Amino acid sequence: GVPVETIDAAAGEAARLRLLRSGFMKGLAGLVIEGLGAARTTGDEEWLRGQMAAELGPGGADLIDRLIDGTHRHAARRAFEMRAVVAAAEASGQPADLARATLVWLERIAGEQSG
Repeated sequence: GVPVETIDAAAGEAARLRLLRSGFMKGLAGLVIEGLGAARTTGDEEWLRGQMAAELGPGGADLIDRLIDGTHRHAARRAFEMRAVVAAAEASGQPADLARATLVWLERIAGEQSG
């Protein structure tokens, strides 16, 4: 059931594209989870969740659930992937500030789970 896209490109190109998407999705998960946590402290979690879901479009509510569940379930592996995202951004000369912040955030979650 996983969508597959075939590309006509050199070896390694699909992995490079996957890394770009991976950085985006993990950063998005960080924003979603952090925002919902802040909203929870003021009693506004359901309101913000609805706002986020609407902005994400059809399937937005399900995406939010997958981001939350997947992040907590796979934090250590996702931190490993974010290290590669940071390295790739730095190697390309692009800023990696948000990627580094996402990495730190995932490492904290992974540490809390193992500790």
